[in-house]
Amino acid sequence: MLRLGRVNRDLCPVEIPENQEDVVCLIWLDSNMNNSKDYFVMQETLLELNPDVRLCTEVNQCIDLIKTLIHKRIVIIVCGDLSYEIVPDIHMFRSIVAIHIFCIDRKLHEPLLDKYEKIVEIFTDRQSLLESISETVTFIEKQIYAFNLFGQKQKSVRDPPRGSASFLWHHLLIYVLRQLPQDEQSKKDMLDKCIDYYRDNKRELKKIQQFHQMYTSDKAIQWYTRDCFLYRLLNRALRTEDIDLLYSFRFFIIDLCNQLENNDCKRKSNKTISTLYRGQRISKEEFERLQKSVGLLISTNGFLSTSRDETISLTFAGSGITNNNDQYSVLFVINVPVSLKRVLFADVHEQSEIPSEQEILFSHGATFRMNSVDFDSNFNTWKVVMTVTDEGLDNVQEYKLLLDELMQDQSPTVLFGAFLWRDMEYIEHAKKFFDELLVRLPSDHSDLPFIYNYIGTVYYEKGEFNLALEYYKKAYKYRQERLSSDHSKIIASLHNIGNIYCERGDFDQAIDYYSRALVIDKNKHYIDTPSRAGIYEALGNLFRKKCDSNNALIWLTRAYNMYTRLLPSPHPHIARCIGNIGLVHEANRNLDRALEYFFQEFEMEEQCLPPDHPNLSMHLDWIITMYREKGEWERILRFFRVKMNKTKHKFVFHERHLASTLQAMKNFSPDATKIYTKHYELSMVNSLTHTLEIVSAKEKTDALTANRCIRRLSVCSVDDQKLEKNLTYWIHALNIERRVYSSDHPEIGRSLRWVGESHIETIRDYSEALRMYSERLRSFARRSTNFKDIKCGKYSDFDMNDFERKFVKTTI
Repeated sequence: MLRLGRVNRDLCPVEIPENQEDVVCLIWLDSNMNNSKDYFVMQETLLELNPDVRLCTEVNQCIDLIKTLIHKRIVIIVCGDLSYEIVPDIHMFRSIVAIHIFCIDRKLHEPLLDKYEKIVEIFTDRQSLLESISETVTFIEKQIYAFNLFGQKQKSVRDPPRGSASFLWHHLLIYVLRQLPQDEQSKKDMLDKCIDYYRDNKRELKKIQQFHQMYTSDKAIQWYTRDCFLYRLLNRALRTEDIDLLYSFRFFIIDLCNQLENNDCKRKSNKTISTLYRGQRISKEEFERLQKSVGLLISTNGFLSTSRDETISLTFAGSGITNNNDQYSVLFVINVPVSLKRVLFADVHEQSEIPSEQEILFSHGATFRMNSVDFDSNFNTWKVVMTVTDEGLDNVQEYKLLLDELMQDQSPTVLFGAFLWRDMEYIEHAKKFFDELLVRLPSDHSDLPFIYNYIGTVYYEKGEFNLALEYYKKAYKYRQERLSSDHSKIIASLHNIGNIYCERGDFDQAIDYYSRALVIDKNKHYIDTPSRAGIYEALGNLFRKKCDSNNALIWLTRAYNMYTRLLPSPHPHIARCIGNIGLVHEANRNLDRALEYFFQEFEMEEQCLPPDHPNLSMHLDWIITMYREKGEWERILRFFRVKMNKTKHKFVFHERHLASTLQAMKNFSPDATKIYTKHYELSMVNSLTHTLEIVSAKEKTDALTANRCIRRLSVCSVDDQKLEKNLTYWIHALNIERRVYSSDHPEIGRSLRWVGESHIETIRDYSEALRMYSERLRSFARRSTNFKDIKCGKYSDFDMNDFERKFVKTTI
């Protein structure tokens, strides 16, 4: 892979490097390009204007290149002698934003200027060309779509949605970053990252040096509004949720947020702002999202620039572009109530590098209520009216208080890493972060037991139980040496170690650690505590895995009763405990009782979890499985209809079980295909395929994202014509899991099952299916020292006897 910023010449599509998340790509097409000094100077200057520059000498190669850059905003420079050949072919490409023709004879090419509106101008001198390109790149960067839609059902901040870049977690990530130390090391981290990014750009390197020498914290807004590396990289980090880059920018984020807060206080005392404007050109897809979001809340995914001046904003909107080339000219009209308390914004025109724009800058994550989207014939522009609101910020404030409580006994630095794995589900990022902390911190640092504990939890989440146990015991040892014997963290360590032994099937050891934790908790607290309820629940799950249903129900019932006394209802912990009771009844083959508890769990989670929470899809799967085992296909159909209509398609049903359920139902009822088509539209396939193309080429940290895409794609392949594709998807998913997980990880076991089943359903390859099932059985055996754990509990779906009957019957 070539370095970012290196000029790339005559690249075929397969040779194109995977650039970092640059929005703009400059392409220079010139048939006479050579190694002369003039061309070299031009290349260097283009690199200073934009880090991503591609050079081409042939029309066909250039067109092939453009076709691979469908998610870039392309600015192309075309030499005069190729303009008539290429402009007609590329003008309708959505990725082409601006065309600059560079020639000797302007009159010869003026007919093109009249015919193709994406042509900015025809240039005959280099200086004018470069000035125009600079203005175009800056304009495009300021036009990046700045809003995210989000639902209003985020009801529980105690168990928020994992794995989603939600409004809530965007706020909290920045909040945690702002709690980190702001010192010379944090400044150095940021500048090192900037220097590395712009290492081929002399102009930006000079600005970075100026920042290093001249920057003070009261100049944050001034530097942010400059046309320089800070604005580009910070917004890229916020837009793409690049955790490493955001962490590197913590030094500047702290200053910028603090200065905006100070200016916001001045604004509140003045209260003269009532209406603001933002002009923007957006794509057809973005415009349609806005139209569908009327009445909803939207939030910014970064710092949002607006203006008091409607005329200036209309200039940015490019009034008159209504529906040409899938681009829409939009003027956002933003009403500002005087009663606002929590949304931060400030008048920054006095500190701005461009005071004439009368800029009002909103802090990250500002929220707006969408009022209307209408066409304004006076300006020949779409007008989007919205109102700034404090709605949606109550949960954020409540969760900030919870984070503040956590920071009373652990540092913000450690909390940032914990936030990554627990709340953002960036497990590999968290592991890398904690590993780096271990290298930097002295051996007696107070953060070490927390770091060991969190690394242990990361390994636990990945199914690496031996490593998890190693780090949990390190944390426990440090805590024993430094804390009182009845400290809450001692209880937590004992509980964690017990969980590992339970996962490994060493139930006697697990009971020993749970009991020790329970004794300390009871001696310290004379009243019930959530941690005690958690231990009761763990003991219940342990006995469930041992197939001791009576004791499992005793402990789980105790946990449930204690949770209901201590926690507000509905609550995710209560729902989880109800589901575990259902699992005990399922293991006893009491399917009616199991279904009753699964419904209770699911209905409670509907009330306290957001609609995209993974628990909802997983527990829907449990309900569907019960119906399948009872053979109640008609009830499954009714259930699908109710849930899809009620949730407006927001549930993502558990991938493989939905596919196999619909496959089993297809002969029973043609409605199954209709329901399937209704829920999984073609757009989903296209979206998943595109996401897969992006993440598949990236590092291991994105492998699980690719795996989720592949699993979802397998759901879209349940009809007879696509079953072989289904098998291909599951084999691909299994190969990814083999790279990422240890050989005995439960996810590998699950995929082995689906690959085995697909071999039977698709190509009747029973030998290969038997190999998959046998490997799965060995995997379970490695994870558990107790054979009962393989025969019952959460592995009860594995029926080797049933498979052997099918295998023998078929092969005979």
